[in-house]
Amino acid sequence: KELNVITEWVTKNHLSINTVKTQALVIGTNTNKYEFWLGDTPVEIKDSLKILGVIIDSNLTFEEHLKAQLNKAYAKTNALRRIRRFIPMHVMIQLYKAFILPHLEYCGPVLIGITKTLSDKLEDANYYILRTLLGLSKSTSYDSILKLINTSTLEQRRFSHVLILLFKCFNGIGPSYIADFFKLRTVNYNLRGSGSKLEQSSFHSKWRLNSFASIASHLWNTLPSNVRIAGNVTTFRD
Repeated sequence: KELNVITEWVTKNHLSINTVKTQALVIGTNTNKYEFWLGDTPVEIKDSLKILGVIIDSNLTFEEHLKAQLNKAYAKTNALRRIRRFIPMHVMIQLYKAFILPHLEYCGPVLIGITKTLSDKLEDANYYILRTLLGLSKSTSYDSILKLINTSTLEQRRFSHVLILLFKCFNGIGPSYIADFFKLRTVNYNLRGSGSKLEQSSFHSKWRLNSFASIASHLWNTLPSNVRIAGNVTTFRD
């Protein structure tokens, strides 16, 4: 019914819908067989959809998204590996940060709720890529490599990006639509930083607990009060 309304509006405004590119996604374990139509054309129902570079699957695991990003990262790693001996290590580190790391943390804030299995898979891939590009042996630990290139784990970077994003939103320099997900906790006393914590929902479903809003609120509340009320982004980041 709603698709018919859209079709009529598009027609009246002398526009057209590309029915070939129109797809639907059913989220969850619902076994109902849905049928959607745009005029006389059926809408294809997919197990996953790519929206603005992020692949969303029916179970919201982001497994397909990570698989696609890892394939891109591995392809670039193989290309750089062939010229590794001609490039100084410090240059290779810069190439890694510029051309490969963005794939491993693409839309990182969205991925803070992924399972430990997927998170470990990302870290293992990062470890392999760094060893390959820098020509290091398997005996070299992951922590020592991260220290060498002056960065942290992918999980820690995701958390850091989320917290910086929240700080920007709360200080009017970030997207307001993200700030709308959060609400400051109301308190009856006036202690340093007491009014800077966020409310956390008591609705305990698996998807809710693994959602961006739930995890981001928890991370924010664990920060020291002087960090939450920092004066600017640079101070907050440091």
